[in-house]
Amino acid sequence: YLCFKKRILPGFFCCIILLLAPCPLKSSSPLAINTIHSQPLLPASSFLGETLSYDLNFWIFKKAATCSITYAKHKRGYEAVLEAQTCGLTKLIVGHKKEVMRSIMAYDEKKGAFRPLMFQETFTQRNRERKKTVSFDYAKGNYTLSWERPDRKKISRTIKMPDREFDDLLTFFYNFRMGHYGD
Repeated sequence: YLCFKKRILPGFFCCIILLLAPCPLKSSSPLAINTIHSQPLLPASSFLGETLSYDLNFWIFKKAATCSITYAKHKRGYEAVLEAQTCGLTKLIVGHKKEVMRSIMAYDEKKGAFRPLMFQETFTQRNRERKKTVSFDYAKGNYTLSWERPDRKKISRTIKMPDREFDDLLTFFYNFRMGHYGD
């Protein structure tokens, strides 16, 4: 049982992420992007009000988890939110696990793509919550990583941005859907 919780379950949640980003990046860096199109095939407003819902199956477990992605206008640009959680027999075996990813992104007219302004992941397991936030400051050329847990002090670290474009998972997902990386 402990082996399942510590080794197999994290792999299960990684599968959720891989299912949502079907196009592998072509660089050794997980954040690097190879831009193919300078203009997207679809406008940024194409997905407004959209909600995508998925039932995730894993091995013999049907509907092991559910996932939904929403896209809406935000005062700083656009906001995408992914919510995934265990359900059914999986929830009974491993307990309630929930992951929420939230990305606030701005549309860059010049590049024809979104760029992230803030990305936040919240993991909930039973009643314990962990939160990671990445805030991007393009004017200063850095981003700030913050980790929060209820039983620990908040930790923040500011890092210089790389010299290339990079996206969080949800910004990548919508840039991919707009056709920014090619057909």
